[in-house]
Amino acid sequence: MRTFFYYSLFFLFSLGLLSTPAFAQPKGMKPVGGNAPAGTERRLALVVGNKDYPYLNPLRNPLNDANDMEAALKRLGFEVITVTNADYRALTNALTRFKEGLTQSDVAFFYYSGHGASYGGKNYLLPTDLNADCLEQIEDQGLSLNRILGDIASKGVKNSFVVLDACRNIPKLRLCDNSKKDITTNGYVKPTNNPRGSMVIYATEEGTTADDNATGRNGLFTGALLKYLTRPNLTIKNILDQASLEVDDKSGGRQTPARYDKIYGDFYFVLSGDTPSKPLPAATEVKTPPLEPNMQVIRIKSIKEAIKFDLKEFTVIAGKPVELIFDNPDAMHHNLVIVKPKAMDIVGNAADKMITQKDAAEKNYVPNLPHVIAYTPLVNPNQSFRLTFMAPTEPGNYPYICTFPGHWRLMNGVMKVVKEESKPK
Repeated sequence: MRTFFYYSLFFLFSLGLLSTPAFAQPKGMKPVGGNAPAGTERRLALVVGNKDYPYLNPLRNPLNDANDMEAALKRLGFEVITVTNADYRALTNALTRFKEGLTQSDVAFFYYSGHGASYGGKNYLLPTDLNADCLEQIEDQGLSLNRILGDIASKGVKNSFVVLDACRNIPKLRLCDNSKKDITTNGYVKPTNNPRGSMVIYATEEGTTADDNATGRNGLFTGALLKYLTRPNLTIKNILDQASLEVDDKSGGRQTPARYDKIYGDFYFVLSGDTPSKPLPAATEVKTPPLEPNMQVIRIKSIKEAIKFDLKEFTVIAGKPVELIFDNPDAMHHNLVIVKPKAMDIVGNAADKMITQKDAAEKNYVPNLPHVIAYTPLVNPNQSFRLTFMAPTEPGNYPYICTFPGHWRLMNGVMKVVKEESKPK
């Protein structure tokens, strides 16, 4: 009976009563430390770190941010142009050099750590020689985000990422013309000219300020981003989900990163060299050496012809990194989505409704809901995926489900998050 029901789903799909596009394999990626496969795009990055401002309050971490980001991007196969403590001339010269180096087949990455502000509906990066008391003056003395995005768009770049760890508090700058009360003065505003194939990422959401992190090496957002950026098998959206969750937790909800996404489909910076043809062992907590200190490694697989996970629950320590290896020996596509406590029905029902959406497969049938903590893409039959994420800091029972429509009612389990001293031996 079980087998009949299972293959009835295949029959429905074959008739077109249920449909999903074919799942393309990831392309255009480069393994860390390895050679680029055929067709891999050239990667070019511009990294800017502005720390020392003679006329504004100085910042603590931008030089560390820039140096660490440069190292991470080089690991990902980028050619990197780096400038630090850049005045207006150095900043614009670096941007010109970056623009001139881009071609249509490139992946472009622009990173900035320093002071930033918005005025008149536009966002500005502030060079170190900015000497202004009024926000109105940054139009002439700052570098606009619109110019950066316009330069990238003009080169027809395939995919681009602009990351701004800016919007630090600037007590000195104020709106001098009181007749312009409707003009945003706090933090950045939503970008207006980000091109197709691009993603603009802010360290904090529109209209708020970012934490320079007085006790750490990096700004709060940059530190979280660096933790996940070079990990294999994470899409850019996976990376940002995990970094954003960490920032939100560490800031007590005061800082929430924002992204403005025109990337269609999944983009991976790096894939591991694992071959899907080699099945992973049965689901269990792996006893092999961890990939990094405190890493908790969990293995789970789908059960053939059953629409079930072989592991109904596992336990992780709150606030510690987790690597979850999901193996799919089944003949159907499956994913694994971890959600907040008591949110299984909310996310599952939302996933079912995605069956009519044309881009549902590109979204891996994962609803865009705040209840989703971490997820794998839809994993092809006889393939595996490694998901790396930070366990929630709040102990509790966190359901995990397959969100392929209809599967979540049968294919589910519980991730138990406990404090370190509470974990079973």
